[in-house]
Amino acid sequence: MERVIVVIGAAGGIGAALVARMAGPGVRLVLSGRRAEPLEQLAASYERAGLGIA
Repeated sequence: MERVIVVIGAAGGIGAALVARMAGPGVRLVLSGRRAEPLEQLAASYERAGLGIA
């Protein structure tokens, strides 16, 4: 069963640290934040690693 975790403020600081900590098999992360470019870069790096980002 896949878990969905929503991280608000995922572009930096504690939010980015939470994303790094929670990313893994069976987890789909939903990233939210005010700045689109850092979110897109973060999502792309996790997608390249084969981890689920929405």
